[in-house]
Amino acid sequence: MDSESALVKQRELDSLSQKLNVLSDYGDKLRSILSEQNTAVDTSKMNLRPSVYEDEFTHSFVINSMSTKYEEKLKFNRNTVLPYFIQGSISRGFNPGISHYGLDVATEAYEPISAFADGTVLFADWSSRYGYVIIMEHGDLTIFYKHCGKIFVSYGESVRRGEVVALVGNTGTESQDAHLHFEIWQDGTPKDPSRFVQVNTVVHGNIQTTNHLRIDGKLGGHIESNTNVAISEVGAVLGDIKALNLKVSGKITGNIEIKEKLTVDSHGIIEGDVKTSILVVEEGGKISGRVEMRNISITEGEGKLA
Repeated sequence: MDSESALVKQRELDSLSQKLNVLSDYGDKLRSILSEQNTAVDTSKMNLRPSVYEDEFTHSFVINSMSTKYEEKLKFNRNTVLPYFIQGSISRGFNPGISHYGLDVATEAYEPISAFADGTVLFADWSSRYGYVIIMEHGDLTIFYKHCGKIFVSYGESVRRGEVVALVGNTGTESQDAHLHFEIWQDGTPKDPSRFVQVNTVVHGNIQTTNHLRIDGKLGGHIESNTNVAISEVGAVLGDIKALNLKVSGKITGNIEIKEKLTVDSHGIIEGDVKTSILVVEEGGKISGRVEMRNISITEGEGKLA
């Protein structure tokens, strides 16, 4: 064998070796990811601070209550780009205390699921527990789509936000009805997807979270949090709220129960009863309903209790 042929063979071996290394890394990473899924998480040791990536992703998490005709659903494929993530309603929230590390989005079978963000497909195949599963990676975030009815992507593919990657199904032994189970993980820690509710988002369903929550869209449902909740100027909630602290810059139609401090700023409106330890109503802020508290502070100006 001459030197040129030997060089060609060597390059081929190097290429095969590189591919084997990639597959080995993929296998190790996948085993690591799936082992995390089957291990009880110590919530007391979780890093629940906001991810540095959240500002980048928040605009893309959209759930709404529109419906699509059945015959139209079957036309969706990988070439379809949607302006939303999925159509449906949140039927079960994030609750790591009972090993529920994501959101369940209830919807009809074969509703399209688009990529939550730009990323790379780590896994797209069948799992006995979770049915058809897609796992995507974006930086150090790992995103799971479980119980799909049909998938359009495969390992190693790059996906752009909004591209249809799957259709909703009822697959796997842990699924009892058509829905998407959606999870976000970072460095082995599950992140609460409800923290990604942003402008122009419409969510129908209750949110239970152990993390800080900011609503910049519209929520038709109740919120229960053992930490801080903020409703921005463009945010609106039609439902009750229980939280440690609450700041209201938008509108809430429902009853409020706050353990520590409720702040209603100059744009905030609460139409419902309030129970809190400390209440601050800034100029322009309004509360219509009964108020029960230990301390109260209404700043000078238009702040009022009706």
